[in-house]
Amino acid sequence: MSETRHALIAGAGIGGLAAALTLARAGLRVTILEQAAELVETGAGLQLSPNASGLLDRLGILRRLDGLALYPERLRVRSGTTGSDLMSMPLGRAAQTRWGAPTLVAHRADLQSALLAAVSENMNITLRKGVQITGLAQDGPLVRVETLSDAGISAICGDLLVGADGLHSRVRAILYRKHTPVFSGRVAWRALIPAEQAPAFARQPETGLWLGPRAHLVHYPLRQASEVNIIAIVEDQWRDAKTHDFWSARGLSHEIGERFDDWHRDARRLIEGVSDWRRWPLFDCEPLPRWSCA
Repeated sequence: MSETRHALIAGAGIGGLAAALTLARAGLRVTILEQAAELVETGAGLQLSPNASGLLDRLGILRRLDGLALYPERLRVRSGTTGSDLMSMPLGRAAQTRWGAPTLVAHRADLQSALLAAVSENMNITLRKGVQITGLAQDGPLVRVETLSDAGISAICGDLLVGADGLHSRVRAILYRKHTPVFSGRVAWRALIPAEQAPAFARQPETGLWLGPRAHLVHYPLRQASEVNIIAIVEDQWRDAKTHDFWSARGLSHEIGERFDDWHRDARRLIEGVSDWRRWPLFDCEPLPRWSCA
């Protein structure tokens, strides 16, 4: 009988955890190498379309989100300047019937917690935290990953390595040194507010999308409609990319309010109801010459 193949995964975010569960389901032994010593629940809302929710369902994750995820009944698109409806697309049961899987919205922390719970119950998956990848090389038919942790310098070998270690991926940097992230010129302002502080239209079981000049606005309820998630995407010049919290720095309410001064009053009411904004710079990467390295 042949030995079970061993997969290494860099990163224990949503992508890395989902990849681990998928590979373990295919019969592989999996080791996840996560740089952080502890996994902190961060982020905001996520929209999961049927191509994603279908995979999560097969991994048994959707049932873990019962009572946490919300299934929007429709996508409503409005003009940012006039407030008029531009388009409405049914979701809910219509999406389930058409694509065989639901469209849903969930808090990133809830999804990561559900994935972590499934990983911890899987005997074929080992999660190692506080492990930094310092190098990698091909070692015959295996890939050899050099690591640094509190225990010192060590190495681990596997049949394959999946780089799921985020924007500043160490795996990508080693394999493709010239392919570094580039600021896109846009920043996502994100906020979560209690539902009772949001206008009535933002509490509806739907995803709202507003389109305007050089900006767009998205909102939808979360966590049994107890909160409303808000995302405003605007053109900006990012100045704090080297700070430790560049991905979640606080933003001033008057700054984002000024960007939507000439928008419809409903959009302005929603934005004005937020007192705690987080600014997330959006980055691009040039397409890689290849997605795998043998």
